[in-house]
Amino acid sequence: MRPEKKYLILQIEEIVSQSDYVIATHYLGLSVEQFTDLRIKLEAADAEIHVVKNSLLKRVVTEMGVKEGAVDDLLTGPTAIVVGRGDVSAAAKIIKEFAKDREPLQVRGGVLQQAVLTANDVNAIADLPSREILYAQLLGVMNAPAANLVGVLNAAASSIVNVLKAYERKLEGDS
Repeated sequence: MRPEKKYLILQIEEIVSQSDYVIATHYLGLSVEQFTDLRIKLEAADAEIHVVKNSLLKRVVTEMGVKEGAVDDLLTGPTAIVVGRGDVSAAAKIIKEFAKDREPLQVRGGVLQQAVLTANDVNAIADLPSREILYAQLLGVMNAPAANLVGVLNAAASSIVNVLKAYERKLEGDS
């Protein structure tokens, strides 16, 4: 293997190994200005976009544990991968929004925790709320029974107080 090829494989390995996800896109037809704009938007989600050679990416992904041939359908034609750490839904949202206005950009699929995703899977992830919102919703669901219990206990205590006050008024009225 040529030294240049080894170097490129090492670069792709480094990029992919430091990422929680890989989203494959077809970018042909985007202008340099549009590509730069997408790169800037992805930085906000702690993500990056890289143009890669399909054969080298296939080799790297297979070496990292994805079943051989599983990503072949995703990697045809010019490919740019979006990689990052943390919330995959944030990056997927940015790509989906960006692709609405710019037809040349198309999501092909991706890899998340060694599972191969279709374009529909990536779009479904883009529709999910952010991780922080999901945590808040989960916390609300977990907190609801305790809040309801406190409400019931307060209602019972206030009912007893109301009964006692009514009894006190009755006694005062009888005297």
